[in-house]
Amino acid sequence: MDSVKPPDAVNWNGNVDCEWRTFKQRFMLYLQAVGLDSKPDTRKIALLLTVAGPQAVEVYNTFVFATAEDKEKFDEVVRKFDEHCSPKKNETFERYVFRSRIQQPSESFDTFLTDLKLKARTCNFGQLQESMIRDQIVFGIKDIKIRERLLREADLTLASAVKVCHASELAIQHAKTFSGSPRETDTESTAVAAVNTRQANLVNELDVKAMKTKPHIFQNNSLLQAYNGEPIKTKGKCRLRVQVKGKYHSLMFIIVPEGHESLLGDKACERLGLVRRVYSINSSEPKSVKEIVDLYPDIFKGFGVLPFTYKIKLKEGAQPVVQCTSTCSSCS
Repeated sequence: MDSVKPPDAVNWNGNVDCEWRTFKQRFMLYLQAVGLDSKPDTRKIALLLTVAGPQAVEVYNTFVFATAEDKEKFDEVVRKFDEHCSPKKNETFERYVFRSRIQQPSESFDTFLTDLKLKARTCNFGQLQESMIRDQIVFGIKDIKIRERLLREADLTLASAVKVCHASELAIQHAKTFSGSPRETDTESTAVAAVNTRQANLVNELDVKAMKTKPHIFQNNSLLQAYNGEPIKTKGKCRLRVQVKGKYHSLMFIIVPEGHESLLGDKACERLGLVRRVYSINSSEPKSVKEIVDLYPDIFKGFGVLPFTYKIKLKEGAQPVVQCTSTCSSCS
């Protein structure tokens, strides 16, 4: 576990209370990760003071312990730092700060929710904490339409409010990708030809409702099936403009109900140059991971990239298989 890095030193400028609480949590996780949580207290104290930085040592030197033994107890040292960094809270002020928190124009809902939960911890709400966070979400959400939807819910809970906000934010993000084109006209024959038997372009009905310019919706006579063979009820179909790498493309989409994701079919992905089927690889010599990354840099950045390196171990003798996509049966 030598590769696990310790947390950064405590920043003693600004909000010391917040800085210390964040450092303490990361330091406790670090002790567990490297297997030092069961070591003697004196060693953990030495590591704490070393990692926390030189100013932490100066603060430590000001502590007055009840007994000499307490100075060598890890939990007691941590408690002293808690008392030093977290003075008695002004409950009225903390609740004022909580009540003043609203979602900023460019702020994601998750960031807003996380900050509300952190601020609620110092407000002494007790058993009312979840309901207070729920109420502040309704009051502070930046989208008026989402607020109106939340206010219509008679038995709104924190969990259901979070679910509504996540779904609405996702629909808005999808709407930025799928933009309706009112100038487009289409016929039933064109619509059927756009959907073949093995794949289809799908758009969630919430994404369509979130579009500022609503597309013209045609009747859909195609049968759409899920992976398990169950039919999926459709809401019609529409032609949308999709922007890919700065260029606009006109594609036909089947409208699916809430609970199904918007996605491009494999044929559309191939036509737009997003994916390419490779049935054989010819290489005179194996390339290193770095060479592959340097050769195809656009594949290893942007949407869908994991924030860490993930290793996939294959069974010995495993044979590659091309999995079929979901089935969309249509008229031919």
